[in-house]
Amino acid sequence: SNMDEKGEIFYPGESAFFTGNVYQNLLVANFIASGSNPLIRKEAIESTKEFNPSLHPVEDWDFYLRLAKNWHFVVVPTSQILYRQSANSASSRVEMMEKKLTFD
Repeated sequence: SNMDEKGEIFYPGESAFFTGNVYQNLLVANFIASGSNPLIRKEAIESTKEFNPSLHPVEDWDFYLRLAKNWHFVVVPTSQILYRQSANSASSRVEMMEKKLTFD
């Protein structure tokens, strides 16, 4: 869910309810809305052979795909993260995020 500088929720967020073998669903779209929310077993991370903590937000779709090939996912169907957005927040600076994704 997103809230403004005053703490008012203006976008309740979208929920993903894919559970179990989610690989096919994840190929279609990265339904993991926030990289700050997943709780991942250490052995699952280690099994992917590669995890790059220096990646910018939303660049870890490949990591989730590698996880989903061999591990089942479980979804908590309620909001776990609240984002406070302001004029200077990273999520408000879409152009910067697009440049990071396209490597400009």
